[in-house]
Amino acid sequence: RRVSDVATAISNAGGPSYTAALEEGNDQGGIDVGYLYQANYLSNVSITQLGAGELHTYDNTLLHDRPPLHLSADVNVGGTLFPVNVLAVHMRSRGGINGSEADRVRNKRLEQANSVAAMIDGILTSDPNDSLYVIGDFNAFQFTDGYVDVIGQITGTAVEADNLVWTAPLFAANPLTQAVQTLAVEDQYSYVFGGSAQVFKEEKK
Repeated sequence: RRVSDVATAISNAGGPSYTAALEEGNDQGGIDVGYLYQANYLSNVSITQLGAGELHTYDNTLLHDRPPLHLSADVNVGGTLFPVNVLAVHMRSRGGINGSEADRVRNKRLEQANSVAAMIDGILTSDPNDSLYVIGDFNAFQFTDGYVDVIGQITGTAVEADNLVWTAPLFAANPLTQAVQTLAVEDQYSYVFGGSAQVFKEEKK
């Protein structure tokens, strides 16, 4: 498991000790979602894979190649414990969104987004007083690409007229917060690709 290898490499290089957690998913290329965390800061850790068996209604194939991974824990901050939920995702890429499989790709991205929104709703219903952070690789911009607004479908801000594929978002009445929008405009990026500052999307509630 490569996530364990990363934890070992960090430790061997003199870095902090991390606990590695990973669940095998459905990706034929072997890509999975996992966590590295420092156990001295977290307690009562529970990690659960969500949506591994969900089906894509377009062709009845598995919806999530890399199913989201839900971490629930108490974070130790200066001796005080704060309960927190984290949902890590790695969603379907935009590859093929204009090709011969365009309909399938667009609909899969839409259904994945709606599925993640439903997962968020389930976590918030179970733990209404705890913080929830949704992190990872959304393979989407913080705005719509005109085909399907992945982030908007999750947060509740997707607009039908702006997208070729759309359904009424679950959180339309009470949208989630895009964490990047809480930063100064010049800081609203998380990596630079080909000279262009971009964002690995993160949501919080």
